[in-house]
Amino acid sequence: MPDPDCIALTFRLGKPEELPSVADAIAAHHDIAQAHGHAALGKTGRALATPTIDRAIAPDRPTLLIITRSGADFHAHCAPIHDILSHPHAPAEHLIPRYYRHLRHDIRTWIMIGPITPLPAETLATTTLRSNNRPLLEVLRTTRTANMLVRMLA
Repeated sequence: MPDPDCIALTFRLGKPEELPSVADAIAAHHDIAQAHGHAALGKTGRALATPTIDRAIAPDRPTLLIITRSGADFHAHCAPIHDILSHPHAPAEHLIPRYYRHLRHDIRTWIMIGPITPLPAETLATTTLRSNNRPLLEVLRTTRTANMLVRMLA
């Protein structure tokens, strides 16, 4: 669990129809991180603004908040961020889960993460956007925005 009042980066883990299953995707990243110290989580589309993220996230506890959806319910997992690589830099192939290695040339940002830990359901209820303190659950229900800086409260 991240420290109280931790600034974290959110990451919505794909659309269910695009993944083998959300549970399998999380397990694949977790297993690689357990075996090698970190795993590569790829973000397609627009690259992340890494200088902004680097300034916002505390260097001693960078955290990725992985958000998944099952029906109307949102679930959260967290993982430590080891590094963020932007195109053309890419991780070693063995750090990328097999189910999307074929997409590695389309990925603009790689978030190198450690082992993934599930978070209690109430975590999302107390998490707010860093920019305006809007409740994260409200934002998740009304937008498809994947990456946001959020404040996680204890």
